[in-house]
Amino acid sequence: MKVARPRGRPASQKLDKDFIEAAIALLKEKGSFDAVSVEAVSVRAGASKVSFYRRWPDRDRFILAVIDSLREPPLPDGPTGSLRADLIGVLEGMFGYDPQRTRLVHSALVAKSRKSPEFMHLLFRDIVAPRRKALLDRIRLGIAQGELDPGIDVTALFELLTAPILKVMMISDPDQPIPHRLAERVVDQALRGALPR
Repeated sequence: MKVARPRGRPASQKLDKDFIEAAIALLKEKGSFDAVSVEAVSVRAGASKVSFYRRWPDRDRFILAVIDSLREPPLPDGPTGSLRADLIGVLEGMFGYDPQRTRLVHSALVAKSRKSPEFMHLLFRDIVAPRRKALLDRIRLGIAQGELDPGIDVTALFELLTAPILKVMMISDPDQPIPHRLAERVVDQALRGALPR
C-alpha cells in the first residue's frame, strides 16, 4: 500500500527518493529513528523542510513511506495457481528489494513502535493490515480450492508462516545473511500439517 501524500503541486520522484535515502543513511549511522528528524533528512537530502512537507504531512507519515518503499505489495499480479509458490513469494517478499536495508529499518522500528502507540496504530493500519489481509486471503482461497484442509486454524497457520520471518527481520543482526532457503523451509514445514487429509 502506498502511503498517501498531501495535495499540492506534483513532487519530484527523485527528491522523494533522496529524502528516503537520507533516512536510510541516518539509520545506518545512528541505528535509531530518533536520528531521522525532518531537519536532518532535509539537510542530508539537500532540500528544504518546505519540500519535505509538500510530500508528507509529518515525520510519522514519512517513516511509513520509508517502510513502504522497501517492498512491493504481496502477490501484485494475483495468485499464481500454486499455493506453495504463492506463500513462498509472499514470505520472500517480506524481505523486500534489499534484505539488509529492510532488516536495518525493521530493527529500528521495534524501538520506534514501543515509544509511540500513535505511530504503531498508523503502522498497523497503513502497512501491516493490508499485507496481513493479502496472506490471509490466499490461505482462505487455498481452503476454498481444496489446497488446504478445511479444518485448519487460519490464524495459527498465518502465525506459523510469518513468525520466523519477522524474527529474522526484526531481532537478528542485519549484517548477517538470511538463513538459506528460509521461506521455502518455513512454508514446507507449515504445510505439512495443513494439507488435505
